[in-house]
Amino acid sequence: MKIALAAGFALVALPLSVESLRFSVEKEDMASCAWTIVTNRETITSTLTLMGDDKDVGTGSSSMRTLQVELSDEYLDVDDDGIPTQIARSFEALLSEMSNDNGDGETDSELVGETVVFGYDAEEEEWSAEYGEDSDGEADWLDGLIARIDLAGVLPEDDAEVGDSWELPPTFLAAVLKPGGQLMVQATEEDDEGEEGSIQITLPGGDNYSVFEEFEGDVTATLKEIVDEDDKRVAMIVVTVDVEADVDIIDQLEDQADERGADEAYSDATLTRTLEGELIVLWNLETNRPESLGGELSGNTELNVEWTSSNGDFDLELGFASETNESFEIEATFSD
Repeated sequence: MKIALAAGFALVALPLSVESLRFSVEKEDMASCAWTIVTNRETITSTLTLMGDDKDVGTGSSSMRTLQVELSDEYLDVDDDGIPTQIARSFEALLSEMSNDNGDGETDSELVGETVVFGYDAEEEEWSAEYGEDSDGEADWLDGLIARIDLAGVLPEDDAEVGDSWELPPTFLAAVLKPGGQLMVQATEEDDEGEEGSIQITLPGGDNYSVFEEFEGDVTATLKEIVDEDDKRVAMIVVTVDVEADVDIIDQLEDQADERGADEAYSDATLTRTLEGELIVLWNLETNRPESLGGELSGNTELNVEWTSSNGDFDLELGFASETNESFEIEATFSD
């Protein structure tokens, strides 16, 4: 997919040279980005075990989700190296369109139209977030946001020349698959507790858990070439991905149960996930900022969970096992 983007250039190869690939901005600079991420998911197996009896709950089903994200940043402050330390972000558009065997639907995020200000604490080496002066939202929405969306994490620590490669941390994939963090948020509503004495069964979902920090394997960036395009020099960085994770998610499931007010005890919860593919980043060497990102990733997710759900009068012994294949088509453009 993204090869076509690169092939659209009138490319002129430049002589081999050492390049300084870096990111920098100035105070009060503006930057915007637009993302489209299409996720296709095919369920190979999906089985719920209830008191020893197995029930099929979606084997053979498929779905497609299109996430559209438009963000605008103003750099309120930067350090001496041009790295932002305070960012005001406007959420211009956040739309999730879903198509599956049950029909089509779309969801907007409550963050649309809001402004969030991020601040970096150099001593603590962490970012904080708060709503802008004319914005208001739930405090929990801030917890899932990510301050940096500039793809600077793809750059090498040292100068590079065409053909050089360097390793990236697997957490770089979070910047690609979840740009800006958890953006699709909704206002908190009172849960329907159902009939008195009943137990509501909430099935775990493999895409609801963060495994980026648990991925092991290779995320390798290579400076493929330097090209001239419209009187500017652009670096083409190719990122190859081949990672996997095997994660115990009991703590995450128990936290979610507590949030729902459910009495659930988990004895086993394992998520295994693989991801591979190729991404292309075009980096403007004149502005020291990204111009575009594109590519496709694919993988497999297996989820196995065993738990007990109780309403005080009786307990349900439950199990859930699923396997899905997923693909992600990613396109992003960046502008001043």
